[in-house]
Amino acid sequence: MVFTELTTAITTTLSSGVCVKACPTSDAELVNGADCKDNSKITCAGSHGYDSIDVMDYCIPKNVDSLTEAQQAGVKLVYEEFKKSGGGKIIMDLYYSSTAIYVSFGLSFVWSLIFIYLMSAFAETLAWCCVVLIQLGLIAFTVLSYFQF
Repeated sequence: MVFTELTTAITTTLSSGVCVKACPTSDAELVNGADCKDNSKITCAGSHGYDSIDVMDYCIPKNVDSLTEAQQAGVKLVYEEFKKSGGGKIIMDLYYSSTAIYVSFGLSFVWSLIFIYLMSAFAETLAWCCVVLIQLGLIAFTVLSYFQF
């Protein structure tokens, strides 16, 4: 979906969306049927695209600086409204914490390998520790049960 009217009125911008086969890569006019599909509010005739990239099936301007000042203000408004929404806040939180998430994935892999190595190196010792701890627990439970009656 490409927004054909990027204005400072958020309702106008969001209601100006038309379906496209692929995001436009230039300021060429959109042609109905060839690369654009009319809807009940907007027709492709007379609508122009802009150099854009596909983000979750929405065409987002690739370089905001290449747009007119009115269009830049419209894009900024859409970004701000998106950031205020619940979904936008979640995505921005994930974006801000992405480095910590990637580091955590890497460290969890490293710690898992270290844990596996230690488990294989000290398997007999760990097994005997478990046997001793279970035996001590059973003895303590027996003594406690004896004094209960």
